[in-house]
Amino acid sequence: MNCAGRLFLRRLPHPLLGPRLSACRTDCLWAWQHQQQHLQRQRLQQRSVQYTCGALAAQQASASPALPPAASPTVTSGGPAPPLAPVSFDYTTLVAATAELQAWVPAKVEAVVQQEAGTALRLRTVADSGWLHLCYHSRYAHVGIGTAPPRGAAAELFTFGAQLQAALRGLVLTAVLVPTPFERVLKLVFAPRPGDPPTCQVVFECMNRYSNLLLLDPNDTVLAAAHQVGQRMSSVRHVQVGGRWELPPPAGGVDPGSCSSLEQWREVLCRLAEAAPPERPATIAQVAVRGFRGVSPQLARDLALAAGVGHDSRPADLDSMQWQRLYAAWQSWLDRLASGRFAASSCPQTGGFSLLGTQPQQVPCLLPFLHQYYSAPQEGEAFGGLKQQLCRVVAAAITRLHKKVAALQQQGGEGDRHLGTQRQADMIMGNVYRISPGAAWVEVEDWDSGELVRLPLDPRKTAVEAAEALYKQARKQRRAVLQVAPLLAAARQELAYLAEVEVMLQQLEGGAHLAALQEVQAELVAGRYMKAPPDAALAGKAAAKARKTSQRAQKRSGGGGGGNGSASGGSRDFRRYESPSGFAVLVGRNSRQNDELSNRMAQPGEVWMHARGVPGAHLLMRVPAGRSASEADMRFAADLAAWFSKARSEGKVDVTVCDPKHLSKPTGAKPGQVLVKKESVVVGRPDQSAAAQQGELD
Repeated sequence: MNCAGRLFLRRLPHPLLGPRLSACRTDCLWAWQHQQQHLQRQRLQQRSVQYTCGALAAQQASASPALPPAASPTVTSGGPAPPLAPVSFDYTTLVAATAELQAWVPAKVEAVVQQEAGTALRLRTVADSGWLHLCYHSRYAHVGIGTAPPRGAAAELFTFGAQLQAALRGLVLTAVLVPTPFERVLKLVFAPRPGDPPTCQVVFECMNRYSNLLLLDPNDTVLAAAHQVGQRMSSVRHVQVGGRWELPPPAGGVDPGSCSSLEQWREVLCRLAEAAPPERPATIAQVAVRGFRGVSPQLARDLALAAGVGHDSRPADLDSMQWQRLYAAWQSWLDRLASGRFAASSCPQTGGFSLLGTQPQQVPCLLPFLHQYYSAPQEGEAFGGLKQQLCRVVAAAITRLHKKVAALQQQGGEGDRHLGTQRQADMIMGNVYRISPGAAWVEVEDWDSGELVRLPLDPRKTAVEAAEALYKQARKQRRAVLQVAPLLAAARQELAYLAEVEVMLQQLEGGAHLAALQEVQAELVAGRYMKAPPDAALAGKAAAKARKTSQRAQKRSGGGGGGNGSASGGSRDFRRYESPSGFAVLVGRNSRQNDELSNRMAQPGEVWMHARGVPGAHLLMRVPAGRSASEADMRFAADLAAWFSKARSEGKVDVTVCDPKHLSKPTGAKPGQVLVKKESVVVGRPDQSAAAQQGELD
């Protein structure tokens, strides 16, 4: 970043997010990047190819003839190229999502939940209800319908979320539209009742790292914005509270519908291909992206695939039949944009999707698919970053504890050195009559073995003084044992706890379990192994508010609240399996879940298991009263307990089996640590467990 960028990052305030300096810097950085992108676009337009196309120029007199030769992603050859994961949320996807979203009009807004990089609206229609997610993440911006967002995030207390909640809750979504063709902008209109004049609008600008979400009044005045852009941030477009909202600057290229014939459309593409450098010839997909607005690299590949033409083909190498098929696919795409009827399909192997029906697997509902498609990598990215940070914290803590244990052992925290020192003093006192003054050593008989041993002496001291010095040293060593031994035991107990946390972290996979990873983070913060995040206080308040809201909802629905959970384990995110006899088998994902399984959920008569002598997860098999677990059930659970332990790679693992009534939690013990009073041991085979057979890591 240049000096100017660093300057306004330090100086500009953020009126919506208050005193949060980190949010201010993030918003300013976003705006600075927005300005740099516009300047780069202007430079590209100045160097673009000037072309003329008779009828096209007549129809598009107001359109700029400059086609920016922006570099597009490299397109591989050989069939449909695997997309850059994930596929960008382009204009075609926005139009298809808008068309499917019409089924949710009208819908009442029941709740608004603000997230780190998105907002979720709970909508209710006459026939259905769901959560509309408007995500403005820098790489995973999208619109979709999904499940309820996780509650308790610090973002719920941001000013922007509170403004959206106050403005939208109780209103009715009356219209969903794309205000301008071939721009990724979505507008949601809200009113008190269907047919009433609009009260406010929500504008979603889905432009990757420049995505934004704005709350407007009926006159397009900005009431709130996720990101504000001031005069120092951009000289082209300002987004500020109290100002008038304007559309983003149009992208380069011409209107895709401006070419009324195959010859005009072909001439545009061929001229762009001729202007490409000889050392880097342009493909048909690349010139389509450069020449026309609203065409993304993935759409260009889909059009070529639908026409049976290689997306890496050069325009000069295509024959007339291929050009006709391409133009027919192009016209079919324009017809889909106008009618709103798309053929959504996906390919699980490549991880891509298409709205033109070019992928093998049909997508019945687009909006839920889009939310799952984009939120999964977003959660995976957050999961991976947090897991890496926690693994480093735990590894550093384990290293420090190993050094502490070694230092305590050196100080005499264990062993019987004081007994050897006292025995040496006894032998000197027993042979004091044989020791002459000034002797440096004396040979005496070992009272146990009968062999002669040489004892060193201080020539400056008498034999009695030497013995008294050894007695004093023995007393000091004995006191060290009494004082250091508890410290050594506590350090080893803490080391065992961290070893179990490390195993839990290593075996925790999948972005869908981010909440379990955040529990580990909170646990490490509580144990003072790491500093709390900057927004920890806000997150705590938001979590408390979410718990109260959940309890009120449970009381209204008659479900009560609290308790030890249902027979299947309640709603916690445990690993869940079913034994051959149909018993629920729950396995903890972290120390807190282990603690809940062992100390709160487990009931007498059920089966508790843990890999013996190695760190691992706690397992609880819920056996109803009056029934007992069979040998097959015990073997099934033992294999799982062995799999979710540090001994996963071994062939056979000893597994502790215990009735929960013989479990207790020592005073002051860490989460997940229990004391087993009565146990039996069975053998588990990790590679034969249900998790291993299903190829599960988590």
